[in-house]
Amino acid sequence: MLRKSTLREIKNSLGRYLAILAIVALGVGFFSGIKVTREAMIKTADEYLADHDFFDYKVVSTLGFKEKDVKALAKESYIGSAEGSVSTDVLYSIDGEADRVLMMHSITDRVNELSLKSGRMPKADDECVVDYRLVDDDAVGQKIVISSENEKDTRKMFKYKEYTITGIVISPYYMNFERGSTSLGSGSVAGFAYINRGGFDTDYFTEIFLGLKDHYSIYSDEYNDLVDATEDKLQTAADKRSDLRYQKIIKDAKEKLSDGQKEYDENYDKYLSEKADAEQKLADSYQKIIDGKNTLAQEKKESGRQGKRIKGLQG
Repeated sequence: MLRKSTLREIKNSLGRYLAILAIVALGVGFFSGIKVTREAMIKTADEYLADHDFFDYKVVSTLGFKEKDVKALAKESYIGSAEGSVSTDVLYSIDGEADRVLMMHSITDRVNELSLKSGRMPKADDECVVDYRLVDDDAVGQKIVISSENEKDTRKMFKYKEYTITGIVISPYYMNFERGSTSLGSGSVAGFAYINRGGFDTDYFTEIFLGLKDHYSIYSDEYNDLVDATEDKLQTAADKRSDLRYQKIIKDAKEKLSDGQKEYDENYDKYLSEKADAEQKLADSYQKIIDGKNTLAQEKKESGRQGKRIKGLQG
């Protein structure tokens, strides 16, 4: 009875039944596709990041890092690779266009490997490669000009005022369309560029990229467990390096101040000695002038007496 009633309902509203059936089939198909696609996308992303040596940790400090800090962190038992890098946001222009914000990076050898889309990688320190979403292939040969509107400290980070574009690249560091925010200009980063380490005029790194020794697929439980097991250890190690860096900066500043004070004291003592000698010479010279005036007056006086005596004899 129920079966006949159901069939009758379907027959009387066949169009609606087919529409609901199609919606359910579409939903099931879409859900199944997402389930399958998610794993495929994660696998593709994991292979891409592995091929380009994408970092696991990025350690930053406002005081910067030295090469010995990189080597110290590389010695941690769970770290497989470590490399220092320099980066900063900067106002720039190309071919006289209005200033925009560019994120400049130093090229690294063992982490965040770039994919060259056209042109070539920089050979000279005044050359660069640029974001494929920022310029077209015909931009090769043009120059990126560091704007004079940048703060002095930012301008001092760059060895040159202009960098010639030699290639267009894709960076694993920028996986999505957004390039980040900034306190400069409009508040939005237009794109990125990479230059040789020698293109920066700094003796420190702004960050250290680290790769874990063990590799697991991203988003996997094994990878999350590995990050949980190493994060606190790395934080402790990084804090130690930052403290040592701070102490070294303070020590160097005190030594520089001490050397400056010593040099000042030596020069001041020399000044006082030379001043005393000059004053003595001046006093001696003044005395000679006085003595000369007295001698001249005495000679004039004696000369006058002799003149009167001669006149008396003649008279």
